[in-house]
Amino acid sequence: MSVPMQDERGFDDILRMLQEQPALRERLRQLLLTRELLELPRTVAGLAEAVSRLERQVERLAQAQERAGERLSAVETRLGSLEERVERLEGRVERLEGRVDRLEEAIVRLAEAQARTEEELRTLARRVTDLDARFTGDYLERRYREHACSYFAPILRHIRLVERHRLWELLDEGMEAGIVSPDEARDTSLVDVLVEGRTPEGERAFLAVEVSATVYPEDVESVLRRREVLSRCLGAPVLAAVAGEAIHREAEEMAQPHLYRVVDGVAVKPGLPAPARAIIRPPR
Repeated sequence: MSVPMQDERGFDDILRMLQEQPALRERLRQLLLTRELLELPRTVAGLAEAVSRLERQVERLAQAQERAGERLSAVETRLGSLEERVERLEGRVERLEGRVDRLEEAIVRLAEAQARTEEELRTLARRVTDLDARFTGDYLERRYREHACSYFAPILRHIRLVERHRLWELLDEGMEAGIVSPDEARDTSLVDVLVEGRTPEGERAFLAVEVSATVYPEDVESVLRRREVLSRCLGAPVLAAVAGEAIHREAEEMAQPHLYRVVDGVAVKPGLPAPARAIIRPPR
């Protein structure tokens, strides 16, 4: 279908007018296009800008991810190193625990050995103390027997030591007479020193003496008990004394009213106090 020439010229005129008049062209666009199509360029431009922002964000995220990956790699490296160190430390801890276990066992054994040693030392100390006491007591008893005249001169004159066999003869006579029991005879035969002499008034008398390095209450009780038995079978007054290097305060209180005390080389009559330097006072 052919278009008349006149119409073609008219169309060309319209195109030229549209080209020359932007306002007319804009009015024609608004007539021909819908609002959505008119706003499409703006929308596309906005989308392009949004896409550009997203691309920039994605790039930043990618960079951050890359840095995070690098940091994660560094952390993994450090973690691996730490794991190795932990494994080494665990190995050392296990070895140390083994050493601690062995040390604890050794300490237990040492403590047990120390306890046994201390007990043996205490036993040895007791034995040494007992031996020392026995040695000192035996030594003092022998010394008082050998030097009876010197030690007991303030108590009796013309002193003679009564030997053990003679003492047993006297005790046997007492048992035969029924005035001394066998138990009393055995106990009395253990008196440390027995001497015979005369009082300052000239009366025949005996002196029974209990000797100890330190005189204790049991020494006082022993000599009083043995004096009573001897008094039954000797037929003469029996005096009693305790002798030693020192005397316990309680023993001094028990002995002072009844006994002579020969302490620190000094003979003290009944009723008089022993020298203060010879009295042992227990700690408070």
